[in-house]
Amino acid sequence: MVQFVKPKLLGTYNEYMNRFVNPITNGQYTDSTPYDIQLMRKRAHVLHKLLDGCVQRRDYAVLAPFLPPKLEFVVSIKLTPLQVTLYKYYMETQARKQSDETKRASVLFADFQNLQRIWTHPRVLRYNSDRYEYMQQKKRDMEESDEESEGSIKDFLDDEDSEAETTPDESESESESDDSDDSRKKSKKNKGKKDSKKEEKASSDKGGAAPSRRTRNNPDAGADEEDDDVQEVEQKNENPTEWWMSMCPEEELNNLEHSGKLQVLFEILKECEAIGDKLLVFSQSLYSLDVIEHFLALVDENTQRDDDEKDTELDKYQGSWSLGLDYFRLDGSTTIENRNTACKVFNDAKNPRAR
Repeated sequence: MVQFVKPKLLGTYNEYMNRFVNPITNGQYTDSTPYDIQLMRKRAHVLHKLLDGCVQRRDYAVLAPFLPPKLEFVVSIKLTPLQVTLYKYYMETQARKQSDETKRASVLFADFQNLQRIWTHPRVLRYNSDRYEYMQQKKRDMEESDEESEGSIKDFLDDEDSEAETTPDESESESESDDSDDSRKKSKKNKGKKDSKKEEKASSDKGGAAPSRRTRNNPDAGADEEDDDVQEVEQKNENPTEWWMSMCPEEELNNLEHSGKLQVLFEILKECEAIGDKLLVFSQSLYSLDVIEHFLALVDENTQRDDDEKDTELDKYQGSWSLGLDYFRLDGSTTIENRNTACKVFNDAKNPRAR
């Protein structure tokens, strides 16, 4: 970043490493000599003076006098009965599966993410399972394409070898008589018999029995092999992220009451609409934004239905929620133009809605 603001201020990369990085690093060890520590302090002081003109260090205290007062609250929300069931089941059967000490930190992070999906809304578990299946299918497609490309290369090389082997023999075969053709056929038959004998001998030398064939007298032969193949396919198709499906049917994923956090959020939205206020919702998870957007669409759809067709669970949350008109979503996929437009419309005090 300094190179972008003031090019060549710190010299080249090697000069920067030799002048500042290496001396400052060498003086921070427990076994550093007094000379290393003194050199570290000098280099750090010189670096600080060099950056004074282009790097300004400011904290929250600089902006505090100009910002309106803000109140911060941390609200603890109770889990719903379904969330409690999923939480307990995960802790008893899924959490801390990895016993390796080197991988315990990564497993702890994975457990935290799964528990976070539970206490957000069970529908987030469905999003995660769908993404896992998508990534597995993408991986299988890549493996199949690699096998096909590898097979085509082998076929291409085999064709070249076969052409190189058969080319010198073709001129000789043209001058041969029909008798030679008959003798060649006989030799092929004898060769086939020899090859079959060699294969039988090889299998007997290895100590393994020859593969059994299914016949009328032996109908069960080969059945075990087919069962093993079926089990392998089932294991490949098994989705480990679908552990929750036995406790949460698909029809329950559209139930807003299975998440206390979403119920609180929609109550806040209702109050903001009543007083003409606007609301900003921040989340570190794209799944959370997806599930919020999903239930906004359900509320919008339920509002437009006739009274006899409305969902009683969503009936207490009324309103129109259309993306780009009633709410905006800003994430990593949002372009700069759309981001600027959304911020400008949202900050318009005269327009309580984006319409």
